[in-house]
Amino acid sequence: RRDRKEALLPLSKERNEGLKIMQTLRRIALLSTLLVSVYSIGETFNTKITVTPPRQACIDDQWNRPCPYTYVSAKTNSGDIPPDHPCPCPANGEPGGGIYNPTGKVTQPNPDQSFFEDYVLIDGFDNPIDFSFSDSTNELYVATRPGLIWYVNLDTGLKQIFADLTQEVGMSGDRGLMSIQTTPDFENTRQILALYTVNPDPSQGEPNLESAANQRLIRLQDQGNGNINPNFRLTLIGPGAWDGVPVCYNTHAVGSVRFGLDGSLFVSTGEGAHWNFDFGDFGQNAAFTYDANNQPVPSLDVQCDTHFASQDVGSFRSQVYNSLGGKILRIGSTSGDGICPGSAEGQGYAIKNPYCDNSNGQSIASRIWSLGVRNPFRMTVRPLLKNEPGNAGPGIVFFGDVGQGGYEEINAAKSASGGDNFGWPCWEGPNPTPSFRDSPFNHALNPKTSGCPGIDGQCGPITTPALLPNGDRVTCPYMYYNITTTTPFFFYSRFPPNDNAGYFSENAYTGQGMNGASTAGLQFYTGSSYPPEYYGALFIMDYSDMWIRVLHLDDQVNYDYMQDFAQLIYTPPTDGGKVTLATGPNGDICYATLNGGEIRCFRYKAVNVAPTPVISYRDLPQAMGIAFSSDGTFDRENDPMIFLWDFGDGQTSNLPNPTHVYTTPGQKTVVLNVTDKFNNLGTQTLVLTAGNKRPVVSIATPVQSGEKMVYYQSLQQVFNFSAAIQDEDVSSCQVFWELQFVHYNHIHPDQTVYPGTTFSIVVQNLPREDVTNERVDLKMVLHVIDNQGLESTDYILIAPSNVATIYPNHAPSCVFVSNEGYMPLTAGQPVRFDAQQSADPDNDRIDWTWLFGENTATATGVTATHAYAAPGSYKVTLLCVDNFGASTNTTATIQVNPAISLPPVSSLGGAGNYQVFEDTGVVLATVETTATIYYTLDGSTPTTASTAYTGPIDIAFVPFTNAVLSAISATAGKQNSPVQVFNISIVYPPCNSMALSVYGTLVCVNSVVPLDNSSLLVVPYSPGVQTLTPPTDMSLRRDFSISYLNGQVDSTLNSASAQTRTHLWINQGASVGSTVTARVRYDFNGDGTWDRIETFNDFAPDPIASTFEQYDQLDPTKRFFAISGSQTYQPLVNGSIDLTIWNSIPPQPNNLHDPLTVRVGASPPLATPQLSGIAIPYNCYHLHTNNPTTSYSNPTSVPTSTSTSTSTSTSTSTSTSATQTSTSQSTQTSTSTSTSDLDTGSNLPSADSCSSASDTSSSVSRTVTESVPNTNSNADGGGIPSKPATQSSTQSGLSQEENAGNALMASYLWLGATVVMALARM
Repeated sequence: RRDRKEALLPLSKERNEGLKIMQTLRRIALLSTLLVSVYSIGETFNTKITVTPPRQACIDDQWNRPCPYTYVSAKTNSGDIPPDHPCPCPANGEPGGGIYNPTGKVTQPNPDQSFFEDYVLIDGFDNPIDFSFSDSTNELYVATRPGLIWYVNLDTGLKQIFADLTQEVGMSGDRGLMSIQTTPDFENTRQILALYTVNPDPSQGEPNLESAANQRLIRLQDQGNGNINPNFRLTLIGPGAWDGVPVCYNTHAVGSVRFGLDGSLFVSTGEGAHWNFDFGDFGQNAAFTYDANNQPVPSLDVQCDTHFASQDVGSFRSQVYNSLGGKILRIGSTSGDGICPGSAEGQGYAIKNPYCDNSNGQSIASRIWSLGVRNPFRMTVRPLLKNEPGNAGPGIVFFGDVGQGGYEEINAAKSASGGDNFGWPCWEGPNPTPSFRDSPFNHALNPKTSGCPGIDGQCGPITTPALLPNGDRVTCPYMYYNITTTTPFFFYSRFPPNDNAGYFSENAYTGQGMNGASTAGLQFYTGSSYPPEYYGALFIMDYSDMWIRVLHLDDQVNYDYMQDFAQLIYTPPTDGGKVTLATGPNGDICYATLNGGEIRCFRYKAVNVAPTPVISYRDLPQAMGIAFSSDGTFDRENDPMIFLWDFGDGQTSNLPNPTHVYTTPGQKTVVLNVTDKFNNLGTQTLVLTAGNKRPVVSIATPVQSGEKMVYYQSLQQVFNFSAAIQDEDVSSCQVFWELQFVHYNHIHPDQTVYPGTTFSIVVQNLPREDVTNERVDLKMVLHVIDNQGLESTDYILIAPSNVATIYPNHAPSCVFVSNEGYMPLTAGQPVRFDAQQSADPDNDRIDWTWLFGENTATATGVTATHAYAAPGSYKVTLLCVDNFGASTNTTATIQVNPAISLPPVSSLGGAGNYQVFEDTGVVLATVETTATIYYTLDGSTPTTASTAYTGPIDIAFVPFTNAVLSAISATAGKQNSPVQVFNISIVYPPCNSMALSVYGTLVCVNSVVPLDNSSLLVVPYSPGVQTLTPPTDMSLRRDFSISYLNGQVDSTLNSASAQTRTHLWINQGASVGSTVTARVRYDFNGDGTWDRIETFNDFAPDPIASTFEQYDQLDPTKRFFAISGSQTYQPLVNGSIDLTIWNSIPPQPNNLHDPLTVRVGASPPLATPQLSGIAIPYNCYHLHTNNPTTSYSNPTSVPTSTSTSTSTSTSTSTSTSATQTSTSQSTQTSTSTSTSDLDTGSNLPSADSCSSASDTSSSVSRTVTESVPNTNSNADGGGIPSKPATQSSTQSGLSQEENAGNALMASYLWLGATVVMALARM
């Protein structure tokens, strides 16, 4: 066995001779242990993938036999290849290399799929192929394959072109601007790197597919806001015409540019070789092609030899040290030098590159970090995870290597000092590469053959052999025996489970439960918004099969297991094309849709995800008629959905697929809103021009046969292409033809573009791929774009007439399932159809066409959705056609039922809008017993991620605020109920009814309950008759007052013509001849002046002992004895009211009387409750305001109550003190009638109606503040109370702090008034 570095460094002639002797000795000795390594020297097996070691029988026999499965041996004149090197053993030692008993782990499902939302971050790009987020500035740069770099500010939405490289970039084939990367310290440097293929002569248009090209890496700078610095540009690789990375065919170009952990720069490069040579590309030149006159001309393939000289070694560029192709390069980010001791920039790095030419940092070998790769399109560097120690090196490079025959590889350059060799072109996945393993070019530079397959003269000769620094020619047998290679970190098959032949008749199926054909992106997740099991995992993407999966790693950074993540959706008219994975500023995994022009990301929401709407349309025969379609709209949870279309002209529709006729031409913005059963909203917008119809196009010639197939009889046949176009202005249409390669199950777009409505071409001048074992045909796509940007397409497939002989074809199996979401399926709800179980036995591309059985509704793609507008039975047909015209179809019947939805949620507290005056428990209900109610209190639309209703909802008493309670109900099998919104106004209790307090105050009857224990207040007799004015002696009368009243006159209040009304319970025992008089005074604005004085008619109590009577004039015309001052009521702004009661006519004789008493406070538990008070004609509340001029007429600021309000609530409240905890529960239904009918207590607001449940609990302690009446009076003996002197009486159960808090709260509330409140709670 050779040490890797010993094998790869230059060897002397003597050592080479010694090597040959050692090889001979090894053939003679019993080397079974040694020969295990012939599989690939030093490679280890990870049985968690699928591989098993080679079988001993193959190991023992490999020196004694020719390779019995040499697939090209029949094409050589010399017979079997001489066994001068061992025949490598495949993974299980069986001829053909099949893995029949895989031992690895099958991919696991994604348990979190329903919680990830695939959303559009930004769109509107032409072929976005790579993108890079800035480190901390929330800016994004997007590279498009034609050569534009776009700038996007994600904070401001600014989007503009940063750099236009289209005149430098050559994008024929799979080439173009391939990668960009912002610098790690972007906030300071604002620099961007760009990696691309150079167009050698832009004046000639795009270079020919077979022409050689240079590839370049440059560094640009943003001056700010996406404006390029015109004075800054550094070229790091390929500054000259032909001194960069070579590419000698239309694919396998440069891949990615990414920064290492230490600030060095990694660049991945393809080997730029022919992928379509039967014998493998060893550097032999394709001999000739044909010109327009059908004359042979030298092939452009010779350009590779002309421009790159010693690098013209085909796929073996990946193994030699004089070419940058087929490598992972590591360079300095400011000079492009290799990280080597001999380069100035390399001095600052602890880890140097493995093949340094110490005298020349610009040398090719000095820049190489890893080698042996084919097409490393995308690359990433594993970041340091939390709690991992720092690393002085560049980190581990992970890259996806697009395969040729059987496998796609995910490789990891884990060697700390570099130098990993990944084995291409002689190894692919776990097996030798058949076309290279068995090629006659392994043994001769110009082997004799019995004819060259195809027309390209690919049989040689080889003029430039691939040489190692020691002078050895590197071939596959040489590699199998001499070079240590690194096994793939992970690999997967290109072939589906039912394909038993596989590529080159060698089964490549791995049994992983999945397959793909073009690895297109990989990225580590290090964010915090996804579930923790994703942290540190590697996300990978496949271009052809359009999936994203997750590779989970163990603690040693080895592959552990694979998990499904997302099957990306095919959305017509784009054709797949999902590329590149990266992390956004918030850590989300993002990707680009190459043909869709979008940057999309996956957002994790631990809730139900919103639907993803899709809009398409077709023209109707009417002049401005359009048939809109939501087909393609899907919900990841398959929830029922509600559609709402806005056609942009004031008209709407809730049908899933409506038709609409515009009445005026011009631009219209169409919006589709789709809401799922949990009220998650998805929105899509489309701008169209009413009156402008899409062009109607078809390919007129050549005439098609079969499933859009056109066959040619010979290479000299001429095809005349012509387009049939119908449009209002055909002359203004842009018309071009795009030639695509259909390569097995995927497409290589934009191979060649032909402008015009007609053109002719000789078949042999089409960039064909005649490859014996490559299933390839051509797809010619006609594009017609009108002057409004509407595009229509048509296509044909081109193949030789003997295609059935060249490529024996088998029809695909056509299988689909429908996911009908919540059963039963109802009208208006999309059905998702999935044909991913379909397969083609030849691994050909399948085109799917869906006929939904409803009108003319159709769709294309492997998945589709369709919403049926009406109930019924529908026959769905799926047609599957491969790219050689073989087809099958299958049908199924879908039963659509009438839509069922839940009724709205109801509230026992009110039907939509109501007021509350206290802490309230709102009760919700739904008639559907199986449904769950979800609600919000912030005005947002509720979903099933909102709070689930489990009992009364507490509405805290914060006066003059509003609570918006929104609720839905949801259950399986039915649509969600509509959103029910309850607008709750939280206000102070109305204060149009007041009660007398034992402390000499008027108290709003809803403010404090109970007011006090019932008391009897004695009113002394006054000498003489005083029916108009009360005694001036304050001791002979009783005064009650309230201040800081604010509100408006309300003529609807009180049954007595909107006037003040007294309601006094009085008893004078058996005394006769006595009367009582009451007076009410108003100070409207709180300035100390009584603006209106009302003296009520006197009242003569009956001489009946122990019986209280009502002092309440029912006749409004006889109510007042006198009114002075203002004759009308004015608004109250911090106003005051004073009630005075006195004995106006003493009983006769004076010495025979009982005391006059007035009941104040709450009445005792009598059959008829008795509560003395007054009612005023105001809609007002009791609250001090610092703005006495404010008019409280705005109903949003001051409560405006109706004559009747009803509330029902169930509440639970808890009061906790230092010594006790009490909890009271009450279910209460009350009717609050805002009138002055004080005839009975039942007509007053009940004591509980404006108080919380804890207020009525006898166990709740409270602090009472007593007011000492103010003796300062005005001329008539009344007065505006000054700030009360208070005496705080502490009741049991309250701590010292709570008592102090209660007293402080009382002071704040009343601000010096004489009003006394017993606080309900703190």
